[in-house]
Parts: sequence; structure tokens; C-alpha cells
Amino acid sequence: GFGALPHAQGTTFRVWAPAATAVSVVGTFNNWDAQANPLQAEDGGNWAADLPGVKAGDGYKFALQTPAGELTRNDPYARAVTNSAGYSL
Repeated sequence: GFGALPHAQGTTFRVWAPAATAVSVVGTFNNWDAQANPLQAEDGGNWAADLPGVKAGDGYKFALQTPAGELTRNDPYARAVTNSAGYSL
């Protein structure tokens, strides 16, 4: 699956970003620090990381490095967002 996938020990984050050269997850759990939680590249343009201690309801976005520059985006698979300019939940 894609998006934020909570489990008993934390949350797995997975996103499809084939044009990205690097992806991280930023949020309330890491002070929105793009260096704190990088995702690992997988086959097919997918990126993923398992973050222990992150729970359902923690706010987050994906930070992407692309040839066009840095982008911060909401999760297209998010179950909710705080508002149209807010962050994923």
C-alpha cells in the first residue's frame, strides 16, 4: 500500500515519486526536518521508510528533491488533511 500505514510499533510511509532524486517525510514528529527521516528508493519509482513511534494522527508531508528543485507535498493517499493549505493526517 501507499501513504502512511500505521502499525503497532509506528508507521510505514510509502509514496510513488519516479522523478524524485531523494524523498523524506517531514512532520510534527520531527519538527518538519527534511534531513531527519529519508525514505529509501524501491523499484518502480517508489520510496519507503518505517518510522518507529510515529502514530496515526501525526501531521506530515513528503519532501522531495527533483531536477526542478525542492518540493513539499501532501500525501495523495492521506486519510485527511488539516485544510487545503495544511498537512496530511
